[in-house]
Parts: sequence; C-alpha cells; structure tokens
Amino acid sequence: MNKRIGFVMVAAMLMVANVRAAEAYVVVPGGAVAGCETYTDRDDVYQKIPTALQGADYVQMKIEDRFVATPSEPLLELTLSKPATVTVGVDSRGKEPLSWLSDWEKTGERALAAKHLKMELYSKAFPAGNVVLNGAKVNGAQVMYVVFASEGSLAGIKR
Repeated sequence: MNKRIGFVMVAAMLMVANVRAAEAYVVVPGGAVAGCETYTDRDDVYQKIPTALQGADYVQMKIEDRFVATPSEPLLELTLSKPATVTVGVDSRGKEPLSWLSDWEKTGERALAAKHLKMELYSKAFPAGNVVLNGAKVNGAQVMYVVFASEGSLAGIKR
C-alpha cells in the first residue's frame, strides 16, 4: 500500500487494542449506543444500533475515506486484545456488497445513522490479533462502512 499509514494506540480497551489506518480514526471502547457519533468528519449520530451491538467497541472512521482504498486494498487494521466478533456495517445504498465481505455472515440487521443512512451488518469471529479490513472505493458507488467489535458471538442478531 502506498498510502501514508497512521498509528493510534489506545489503552484500556475492551476489544480493540489499537488501530492502524490511512487517517486518524477514533476507537470508542464500549460506546456503541444510539446517539453516538458515526464518523469523525460528519455530525451524524446513530439513530439505532441493534441490541446485540449496544455497548460494543466501535471505530469512528472518516466517511471521506470511501475514496481512499478499493475493496482489494487495505484501509484499516485492528488489533483485537481478545477473541471477538467484528461487525461491519455497509451503507445499503451500494449497488453490490464489498467483495472482501464474501465470507462474512450477513446478519439481516441494520444500524441506522442520520435518519437516512441504513447500514447492512456483516459479522465474523476472529481470534485475538490483527484484523485487516479493506477499502470501499467502488466505481459508481460512494459508500463507506462502520466497524464494531464485541466479545463472543452475536447470537442476538437476527440471521
């Protein structure tokens, strides 16, 4: 990857020990609740977060990073302090799912941000360690995603 990569170390996390990303992102430990900020470069807040994700760690990303990396290029690297389920919410206005989510489980649930932005949720269990998430830049679509990390299974999400 030929982009400048920043590094943020965050102490006292429940799940996400640190984040490596193209831009400075904010990790909010245990902060996923309705009313929390969605992105670092917008004033949008989550209107609805599914019950199983409430209280999860989440990453505030930049929505403008939808133009930074393609689905085959790394955009974000999480380091999980313990095994966790990572859930990615993708803007439902995209014409097709991001290719790197092909082996993730589509939960059937949505997070709602800014009254109009519905995020389709995909989840996958990971052991402790690094998790690399690729970009969202796709021709003809200007979508971005959000990231949550929670302990254990998301069995409470409708499948």
